[in-house]
Amino acid sequence: MESHQVVGSGLSGVDSLGTADLLDELVALKEENARLGQRMTDLELTVVEYRRQMSGVLGSASWRVTSPLRILSARYRTGKLRTRRALKRWRERTGGSSGLRLAGLFAPSISKLPSGSPLVRLPHLGVDRGALNRVVGTAPAVGSPRVVVLAHVHYPELWGDIDERLGRIHEPYDLLVTVTAGAAESIIPTIARRHRTARIEIVPNRGRDWGPTVFVAGKGLLSGYDAVAKVHTKKSEHRVDGDTWRLELLDGVFESPDAIRRIVDLLSLDPSVGMVFPTGHLVGTEHWGSDLAIVEGLAARLPMAFDPAGLKFAQGSMFWCRPWLLERLADLNLEWDDFELEASQYDGTTAHALERMVGVYCSVAGMDMVEAMDVSRRLRTVETCAPFSAAEPSVLAFYLPQYHQDPANDEFWGKGFTDWDNVRSTAPMFAGHRQPVAVPESVGYYDLSSVAEFKRQAAQMDVAGIDGAVMYYYWFDGEKVLDKPLDLLLSSPSVPMRFALCWANEPWTRRWHGLDQDVLIPQKLTGKWEHRFYADIRQALFDPRYINIDGKPLLMVYRLDLIKNVEASVRIWRHLAAEDGLPGLHVLVFCRRAGLRLGLLAASGGIGRPGGVPTGKWRAAGVLDGAPAARIGRVRRRGVLLRRRVRFRGAGGAGRVRWSSAPDGVPGVGQHRAAGG
Repeated sequence: MESHQVVGSGLSGVDSLGTADLLDELVALKEENARLGQRMTDLELTVVEYRRQMSGVLGSASWRVTSPLRILSARYRTGKLRTRRALKRWRERTGGSSGLRLAGLFAPSISKLPSGSPLVRLPHLGVDRGALNRVVGTAPAVGSPRVVVLAHVHYPELWGDIDERLGRIHEPYDLLVTVTAGAAESIIPTIARRHRTARIEIVPNRGRDWGPTVFVAGKGLLSGYDAVAKVHTKKSEHRVDGDTWRLELLDGVFESPDAIRRIVDLLSLDPSVGMVFPTGHLVGTEHWGSDLAIVEGLAARLPMAFDPAGLKFAQGSMFWCRPWLLERLADLNLEWDDFELEASQYDGTTAHALERMVGVYCSVAGMDMVEAMDVSRRLRTVETCAPFSAAEPSVLAFYLPQYHQDPANDEFWGKGFTDWDNVRSTAPMFAGHRQPVAVPESVGYYDLSSVAEFKRQAAQMDVAGIDGAVMYYYWFDGEKVLDKPLDLLLSSPSVPMRFALCWANEPWTRRWHGLDQDVLIPQKLTGKWEHRFYADIRQALFDPRYINIDGKPLLMVYRLDLIKNVEASVRIWRHLAAEDGLPGLHVLVFCRRAGLRLGLLAASGGIGRPGGVPTGKWRAAGVLDGAPAARIGRVRRRGVLLRRRVRFRGAGGAGRVRWSSAPDGVPGVGQHRAAGG
C-alpha cells in the first residue's frame, strides 16, 4: 500500500491551517471511535443481561408448568396455517388453467419496464452481455462440507445476529460472505477472526443482497454443495417491524441444530425439493408489484415460459435452497450496471425481480417450495421410499434417432432428409428470437450412422451426469423405420451407453406441417401383434446395457389411447418375458391428459410428457402387477430449459426416476420433436 509522510517543519500559513484541520478531524474521529466502543460495550452488557433473564425464565417452575399449554398452542397455530395452505392449493387446482404459457418467451416492450430500470437502455435486454464472465465451478473434494452459508453484509452492526445463529449449525460448513464496499468493510476483521476459513468478497452497493448473489454464482462459488443458506443484514426501514421481521427470518432459517440437519437432509435426499423457507413467509401474485415486466424480460433471455398467475416466492430473501437454483441466476448474464443505484426503493428494481425469479425457477423446474414446519413430514416420506440400487440409473434422457438418413424419410420428405433440415429451416418469430438454433461446435451436425458418434455422445452424457438414454422406437405392426441407430448400438457392445426403448406407437403423419390427417404410415396392430412386437425388441431387452427397474427391463409406451386393450397387451408382453427367463417388464405409459384412469391398467406407472399435460400439476393412480399402487407420483409440467423429474411408487416396490433435458453440448437428448410424426 502506498504511504504518505510529511517531512520538514517550515510550513506556510495555508499548510499550517490544513494541518490544524486534519488534527481536529483526527480528534473528532477518536471521539467517535470512543463513543462506538462504549456503545458496543453497552450492547454486549445488554446481551449478557438478556441471556441471564432468559435463562431465569426458561428455568423457572412456571415455564415448566405451562409447557404443555405452549405446545398445544403451537400445534393449533400450525394446524390452522396448514389448513389455510390446503384450502389455497385446492382453490388453485379448481381454478383451471389454459395450459398456454407465453410469459418469458417474448421480451416485453420497453414501455412496460419501470422508467428507472437500467434494463431500459438495452433494447434486447442484454442477452449476450456478461457471457464470458461466467466461471464453471468445481465440485469440492471428497469429505468437504455439504453446506455453504451465503451471507451479505451491508449493515455491519447487524452481523452479530447472523454470527450468533451460525453456531446452531452442528456440522461442517463453508462460509461465503459478501460485504458492501465502504459501508461494511469495517466488519471484515471481526468476521475473519471468528471464521478463519471464511471467504470474504467486497462488492459494490448494487442490487442489495441479490447483486452479490449473482456475482458469487457467476464465479462458480456455489457448485458442489447439497444446500445453501442465504441470509443478509436486513433492515427494512419502510416497515415498523423491520427488526422483528429480520430476527424472525433468521430464526426461521437457523431454527435449531436438529431443524437445520433435517433441512439439509431433505435437500440432499429429495431432488424434487428446491427451497425451504421460514414458515409463514411464502407469498404469491399479490406481491408482483412493478416487477412482472422485469421478470418477463429476464426470463426471455433464456427463454423460459412461466405462469404469472402461479407466482410463489420466499418474502424477505432468506431461505435454504438447492445451489442449482441460485446458479441459474448467472445464466441471465447480468452485470453490476444492470442493478439500480441504491435509493431505498421498495419495488420495481432488478433486485426485487430476482427475489421473485428464484421462485419462478423453482416452479418451472418442477421443484417444490417447502415451509420449515413441513420439513419433518416431507423427510419421513422420502426416507420411507426405497432408493434405486447403485446399478440403476437415476437420470435418463429421451433420445431421438432421427439424425441419420432413412429410406422412409427419403420417400416422404425428400432424398437425404434428416431432422437437421427442420433445425436449419426455422425462422425467428419475434425480435430477439434466437432461431435458427446455433448448434454448438462440440455437437455439430452429427450423423447417427456412425459408431464413433455413439461413443462420443456416451462420453458427453457421462460428463453431463446423464445415466442412460430412452430411445424412441418406431414400429408399425411389424414395419420398422429410423431403426439404424438402435441396430448399430446393439451391434457395438463397446459403446458404454445404457439405454431403454420408448415405443412411439402413433401413426406417422405430417403433423409438424399442420397436416394431421395426412397419414404416411398407419398403425393398425393386427392379429397377434404383441408377439411380433416383443420378438422385435427381444434382442435389446437382453443387452447387458439395457436399463432395468427392480431387475425388470424398462419399456415405455407413447400413446396409450391407441391400444384397444392395454391390460391384455401388457399381460402378454410380461408372459413372453417370463418365458424368456426375465422377471417381467417395467412398463411406463405417457399420461397425455388429466383425468386418465391408470387404475384399470396393468402398467407399472405413468409419466408426464413434457409440455403435454394441460394442467400445471395432477396426480394419477396405477396398478403394479395387478396390485393397486398407493401412489405413482406427481406429474408436473416442466420448462423447456430446466430439469424435468418424475417420481413414481408402486405396491411392489418404490423408486425414483428423474427425466432431464440435455445441457448445452449434449446431443440427441432432451428434445421432443420427431421427423414427420
